[in-house]
Amino acid sequence: NYYQQATLTTSKPTLYFVNGSIPSWRVMMALYEKGIDFEGKRLKVMSTPKETKSAEFLAINPRGLTPTFVDTDGSIIAESLAILHYLEEYYPNTLPLVPVEKSEHIKVLQRIQESQNLVDIYEPLEEIVFKTPKEEQLSHKDSIIKTLQLIDQELAFWEMYLTKTTFIACDHFTLADCAFYPVIAYLIHRGLNLDKFPILKNYINTIKTKPAAIKSHPIDWAEKGGKINIFRVVNNIVVNSNKENE
Repeated sequence: NYYQQATLTTSKPTLYFVNGSIPSWRVMMALYEKGIDFEGKRLKVMSTPKETKSAEFLAINPRGLTPTFVDTDGSIIAESLAILHYLEEYYPNTLPLVPVEKSEHIKVLQRIQESQNLVDIYEPLEEIVFKTPKEEQLSHKDSIIKTLQLIDQELAFWEMYLTKTTFIACDHFTLADCAFYPVIAYLIHRGLNLDKFPILKNYINTIKTKPAAIKSHPIDWAEKGGKINIFRVVNNIVVNSNKENE
């Protein structure tokens, strides 16, 4: 996490984002929920060269990563979870998304950080599907099985949290929901089935009707899911590996 100072000031803040990116989605959801008027600048990463690697953007964020938030006074902050805290700190006249009451405040801070656990557990599946040659994918069967087990174990924590509160950290929507909802919504887009987690499934159905969730929903994402169903692909890899070993 870092802060920089830009040379130009603007009439409203700017968010550089990548469509469908969990980190960008988190920040957009918070901006809409807090009612902060901002200019969104979408950067495309599926083209060559990636727009995140342009000289213009690298001058703003040398790491070439989104989201990057440029405030009206020229301040620049990157990293999604850091931006969430920044918005709460430096936009005090907007809807507060972190409770003052100590026990709830603690839970919000903790859940914000915990939301990254599911991302970190899931990412190896995309590595296998998108970056591993097909002829080598069957050799990753054990890793896939272990990752799927870890995902279920992690989801069980969130299911448990929701047995105690309406939202992720307490009984009202907070920054913790901005941090977590895009993670689980992204996994659903990639084929995650939540039938084993009915409370979590109900939570998703509640959140996705909120105006902030609707406005921040990735552009052109179909309700039925993405073009590549990651969970179906990795389960097929396991099945095919078992057949090969019979």
